[in-house]
Amino acid sequence: MAVPGRKEQVTVGAVLTVAVELGTQMSEAFDRAPDLASAVVTLGALFARPLAESGYRQGCPITAIAVEIAGENEEIRTACAQAYGAWLEGLALCLRKRAVPDAEAAPLAEVILAGIQGALLLARVRKDCAPIHQVTARLGAMATSAARP
Repeated sequence: MAVPGRKEQVTVGAVLTVAVELGTQMSEAFDRAPDLASAVVTLGALFARPLAESGYRQGCPITAIAVEIAGENEEIRTACAQAYGAWLEGLALCLRKRAVPDAEAAPLAEVILAGIQGALLLARVRKDCAPIHQVTARLGAMATSAARP
């Protein structure tokens, strides 16, 4: 589905706005958690809550746009890439603050974000947040083992 002119600008603006809002929520949730494993679980809950509250109709808004439109529109694809890039940078920074070595922080951030996004899809089609909770519990353990003592 092509998005012409004005609709394209509105979509790009919405993607970037949501990216900032969710990125801030992700950083704040991560910072409030008592430990690294809890921080990752909290990130999953941040995405799981609105999914469950919507009756499993609404997952991550950026993912929905990326899947539906970004493949056909370069400007929107770029905005989605910027959104995910900002989230990854923020998550890597949060991991570094929790003693994950610099060399491991960015790759681990990518695994965590990709894991949560995949779990969101499974949760949506199953109408059950269990995949999010299972994935984030395991990713939290992985992140904990990556951190320096």
